[in-house]
Amino acid sequence: MASQVAAFDWSATPFGALDRWSRELRVLACMVLHARQPMYLAWGVELALLYNDAYRELLGDKHPQALGQPLAQVWPEAWEQLGPMARRAMRGEGVWSRDMLLHVERNGQRRQTLFTFSFNPVGDREQGVAGLLCACSERSAADTALRANEARRQESETRFRQLADLGPSMVWFGNPDGSLSFLNERWYEYTGRKATEALPYRWIEVVHPDDQERLLKAWEQARASGDLYEVEARLQRSDGAFRWFLVRALPMRDGAGQITAWLGSNNDIHQRKAMENALRSERDRIWTLSTDLMLVADFTGLIKDVNPAWHDRLGYAEDELVGASLLGFLHSDDVERSEQQMQRLVAGETVLSFENRWRHRDGSYRHLSWAAVPGRGYMHAIGRDVTAERASAERLRRAEDALRQAQKMEAVGQLTGGIAHDFNNLLQGITGSLDLIHIRLRQGRLEGLDQFVASAMGSANRAAALTHRLLAFSRRQPLTPKPVDANRLVASMQQLLRRTMGEQIRIHLRLQDDLWPMRCDPNQLESAVLNLAINARDAMPNGGHLCIETCHVVLDDAWGVAKHEIVAGEYVCIRVSDTGVGMPESVAERAFEPFFTTKPIGKGTGLGLSMIYGFARQSEGCAVLSSEEGKGTRVELYLPRYQGKARAEGNESPTMYQPPLDLPERGVVLVVEDQRVVRGVILELLRDQGYRTLEAADGPTGLDILQSDQRIDLLISDIGLPGLNGRQMADAARQTRPDLKVLFMTGYAEQAALAGGELDMQMELITKPFALNELSRRVQSLLQAG
Repeated sequence: MASQVAAFDWSATPFGALDRWSRELRVLACMVLHARQPMYLAWGVELALLYNDAYRELLGDKHPQALGQPLAQVWPEAWEQLGPMARRAMRGEGVWSRDMLLHVERNGQRRQTLFTFSFNPVGDREQGVAGLLCACSERSAADTALRANEARRQESETRFRQLADLGPSMVWFGNPDGSLSFLNERWYEYTGRKATEALPYRWIEVVHPDDQERLLKAWEQARASGDLYEVEARLQRSDGAFRWFLVRALPMRDGAGQITAWLGSNNDIHQRKAMENALRSERDRIWTLSTDLMLVADFTGLIKDVNPAWHDRLGYAEDELVGASLLGFLHSDDVERSEQQMQRLVAGETVLSFENRWRHRDGSYRHLSWAAVPGRGYMHAIGRDVTAERASAERLRRAEDALRQAQKMEAVGQLTGGIAHDFNNLLQGITGSLDLIHIRLRQGRLEGLDQFVASAMGSANRAAALTHRLLAFSRRQPLTPKPVDANRLVASMQQLLRRTMGEQIRIHLRLQDDLWPMRCDPNQLESAVLNLAINARDAMPNGGHLCIETCHVVLDDAWGVAKHEIVAGEYVCIRVSDTGVGMPESVAERAFEPFFTTKPIGKGTGLGLSMIYGFARQSEGCAVLSSEEGKGTRVELYLPRYQGKARAEGNESPTMYQPPLDLPERGVVLVVEDQRVVRGVILELLRDQGYRTLEAADGPTGLDILQSDQRIDLLISDIGLPGLNGRQMADAARQTRPDLKVLFMTGYAEQAALAGGELDMQMELITKPFALNELSRRVQSLLQAG
């Protein structure tokens, strides 16, 4: 068979051409051909066959066609039983079967026979499992095969030695007791020793003294476990020099699964080891000199090794860390999140840019950003101290907030003239209507009073809406994205814009029907539109046209990603254009830069357009400016479409109070309000609806009532009270009345009134001026709640 294997054209099989076989494959082929018992090597996904003389006898007339053919085609009649076992072996699992009953066909006959065989996965480090090695015996033909093998033993040994000597590797046979029975010519050439100086036990003498104990221990463990033997060691050359070799051996088993010999090889890896040592030296240098924290820990968090940077950054010596759990050094709020990241590493994932807080030896905490990868039983991590960066980012955020607020207040100043005029007109409508009511009442004329009441209420409602818009516009708060109806928001600003623009500028609204809702902060969007309008007004000192348009668009990658760095998708566009003086190209290119302005000193900060640009970017959209000198400017805001079903925010006017037809369930309400007129109106409303009422004009008086034995079902209180504010009074009252329901009132914007705090359960807030109908609804809702 050795001759036939050498003469066979393997190029069309998974083995490939004979002259391109790897060292490992040559060693395996030699082992198979040299073996006395029936053996074959099945290679590749197809499991193509290479077999020895003993196995040829089992094939009968299937030989020589079986050489190089897939195992399934050689034994189709038995493949249903053999196939699953072969697939297990190809997945890396050793398989052994004793006396398996198979129905086989050969020499023109179908017969039953008992086979004992083993499937052993074989391959190398690069390819993994590349094939399987099978040693087998057939009970009925065992004696015949043994005699045939014995007759050919000498010839097989000779051919094996010839094949082993052809390769560049050292090839050897080991016995179960650890002695060697064969070394090929390459071993003798390299060491300069004779067979009598190496076999059976003196081969250990060529191993470097520092490597002998380690090699022998690994050799003993492999023989005891029957696993692959693999170790790196230095072997002495004939001139006395030592070179590194990878020593490997595969166990050979008999029909009973017992190891009868070891087929081994030694491959020169000296150059690779030199490169590894150079890399290890470089790694050690980086480990020592790096200012980043380097960590090796097991998957439970037990620290195994740290670099010197730990002492510089966190103040700990190495012996204070190694052997301790890293979880013990973390901020308590970060332990659970860190454990979750460790579980990702256990699952084989890589963790990047994970931040947590570590306790410094002085008791303070440092923010560390980690990148970690899993290894064999360990995780390797590099941490960077980002405490200073976090502090800088927070300072930058505060500075941006301050700039945004300054820009808002600048816009408020621009609005002052128009707002004063508008507000005075509203006050005139209220006071005029009240004067007429007063005159009619003194005259005893009651007819027609309803129209004056309606006029006063209408003016008051418009004044309330204007006040709320100013408060919402000027208050300080972070971006709060919500679904927004851009058409309704722009339309609600129309009157405010007309007052701001003046008589010489015509305003045109072109709002697309069925406009998609957008996702953004409505207050910031209103601020952006207002600032663009003010810029347009300043660009048209002699009058002109201001046009505000809305539409929805679908942006592709070419426009969105390539030009404006936003993802492709569905957007809503708000376009503000004017017929003003325009900008030259050099100015338009810098228009979004912070503090860049063409206005005279004292007329602008240069923040307006940069804040609008920043708002659009924060909202995952973009701002685009185009301008032509002498013809005007156009700014487009592209903001993402809101994909949910929630109703988009807009502005709604309060409605007039209408007394309820049915009185609510009777209860006791305490009203605490320092403004006598406001308190009187609320008390009158509650009494009309059948409630019993208590009243107080300041916080301390209200708290005295709340701490008494009086029945109180609901507290209605202004937040801004003399002596003790409404929130303080309510919190103190809940010490003795934990289920007290509270409705706060305020004339400030909601966020300003709460001063950044949050309402507790069964607490609500209503802003002044409110419609009595809304107050009645809120009182009923609170009292009817569980």
